[in-house]
Order: sequence, then structure tokens, then C-alpha cells
Amino acid sequence: MENLTSIGESFWIDNNDMLTDLSPLGNLTYISAYLYIYDNDALLNLSGLEGITTLNDFLWIWGNDVLVSLDGLENLNSINSYLSVGYNQALTDISALENLTSIQGSISINHNPVLQSLDGLSGITATTGGIGMYYNTSLKDFSGLANLASIWGGLEVQGNDSITNFSGFDQLTFLHGGLIIGDNMSLINLSGLENLTTLEGGIVIGTNVYGGNPQLSNLFGLENIDAGSITNLIISQNTNLQDCAITSICEYLASPNGIVEIHDNASGCNSPEQVEEECISNDNEIRPDNSIYLSPNPCSTYVTLCIDLPNKSVLQCVLLDLSGYALKHLVDEQKLPGKHQITIDLNSVNAGMYFVLVRTEMGTQIKRIVKLRH
Repeated sequence: MENLTSIGESFWIDNNDMLTDLSPLGNLTYISAYLYIYDNDALLNLSGLEGITTLNDFLWIWGNDVLVSLDGLENLNSINSYLSVGYNQALTDISALENLTSIQGSISINHNPVLQSLDGLSGITATTGGIGMYYNTSLKDFSGLANLASIWGGLEVQGNDSITNFSGFDQLTFLHGGLIIGDNMSLINLSGLENLTTLEGGIVIGTNVYGGNPQLSNLFGLENIDAGSITNLIISQNTNLQDCAITSICEYLASPNGIVEIHDNASGCNSPEQVEEECISNDNEIRPDNSIYLSPNPCSTYVTLCIDLPNKSVLQCVLLDLSGYALKHLVDEQKLPGKHQITIDLNSVNAGMYFVLVRTEMGTQIKRIVKLRH
């Protein structure tokens, strides 16, 4: 196959038990349709595909049990359909896709249990299909998608047990097709989605179908979505979720465009009526100084410190006990103007009262935290 330079149709590479790499394909530069790499039990990488710069249809990489990386695809810059990478039990690295700048379809990354990073997808700024991240149980964050600004087709994040928030989606402003978040065991909040302003679809968080997010305590990160762009709202089976009264949700509940289902969450977000009561209460009473606040407070495990900086500033935050002793230095770094969130883990301290010292170049404030027994 060393003399093969082009393929005038689709190319299947599947069920080759002894194949370790694709080096005999080193002169291949063109595939007319899709590339399908499936169930090659000894395949370690994709070396040999360096000549491929464009695929005219989809790229499917599934079920290659010892595939560690996508090395060999370093020169791929466009896929004229969708990208699907799934069920590769040893895959730790997709950084070989670093030159990929165009995907004319959806992105599905699923059931890759040791994949920790999406580094390699930073060249993608928009998709013409949805994005699905399913059951990548070691995935830490979404930082590889740091330049993604728009998604046409929805965003689904399900069963990624190591993510704690949505950091990495910081540039995302437009989402067409809805947002589904379910069965993420360590997810605490939705910070990282603060720049998302237009949804054009429904919000589904938890439910029996997708699974609840048991550590999720609030919906901070979704507050800037235009309520008029939300078509349905379903929030259920999130046993620790008690603070849903953010601006976008409050405005949607005041004039819903479609379905509203809120149940089987913690008190405070266990029915539409409870959320509406919190919306009214929060309007002026709970957050008279809405530039810095803590939620949920009281809390039992985690609390989120939310701060809105009017100017660029060094931000320092310290957790103190009643005597003023510093228990944890939470952050000490330069921050840009805008909204920021810091998650405070209180699992290691006893129930009682604590304080957070917040110091910026504009001054110092101290906020009280009440930790409940759990």
C-alpha cells in the first residue's frame, strides 16, 4: 500500500487484530468520502495519515482498545461532516488535532475513560452541528474548546464524572438547539458559561432520562442567557441543587415560552413556586450588594463566592475561622473586569460560622458563611 496516494470513495480500517500503526499509508493524501477507523485491537496511533489535510465526509474513530493518541492526524485541518471519537479505552490524548480549524457537522467525544483533556480542539471557533460530551470519566475540564464561540445543534454534557464546572466554554456566546446537563457526579456549578447569552432551545438539567447531578448546588453561569431564547425548562433529580433563582431563570418563569418542570431537587429549587419565591426574595433583600455574594448560604458542602469586578484588579480571597485564623487561601491573582466565581470546599471543616475575606484594589470586604451539618 506504500504507493497508494488517493482513495476515490470511503476508507474503512476495521477489525485488524495485528495492525499497530498505519505507516504503509504514508503517501496517502486524499480520501474522497469518510474515514472509518474501528475495532483495531492492536492499533497504537494513526501514524501514516500525515498526508491527509481534508476529509470530505466524517471522521469516525471508535473501539480501538489500545489507541493512545491520534498522532498521525497533525496535518488535518478540515472535516466536511462530523467528528466522532468514542469507546477508545486507552486514549489519553487528542492533541494531534491541533491544526483542525473547520468541522462542518457535530462533534461527539464519548466513552473514552482515560481521556483527561480536549487539547487539540482549540482551532474550532464554531460548529454547524451539536457537541456531545458523554461518559469521559477522567475528563477534567473543557479547556481545549477555549475558542469556541457558537454551536448550531445543541450542547450535551453527560456522565463526565471528573468535571466540576464548565471552564473552557468561556468564549461561547451562542447556542442553537438547547443545553442538556446530566449525570455528572462532581459538577458543582456551571461557571464558564457566563458569556452565553443566546440559547434558542431548552435547558434540561438532570431528569430521570439523563441522570441527576448530585453535587450541583446552583446554576451560576447561566444568568446572562436571554430568557426569550429559552424554549423549555426542565430541572430535576439534582439532590443538592437549592439555588436556581438566577436572572435568566427568574425572567423565564415570569413569562415561560414552553414547558416548565422543576422537581426532585433540594429545597429552594424543588418546584417552580419555590424558585419564584426565591426570585422575589433575591430581588433586593438577599443581595443588597450584588457585587459580592455567597450561594448557597447556609450550605453543607460547597459554597460559591460570586464577585463582579468593575475594573482589572488583583483578587485575594481567604477563608477564615471565627478567630480570624486563615484556613485556606482561595485565590491570589490578577482578574479581568467582569463576573468571577470561586468554589469553596467546606467538606474538611466542622459545622459552624466562617468568614471569607475578599480584597481587591477597590477595597476589602468580609462575608459570613454558615456551614450546616450533613
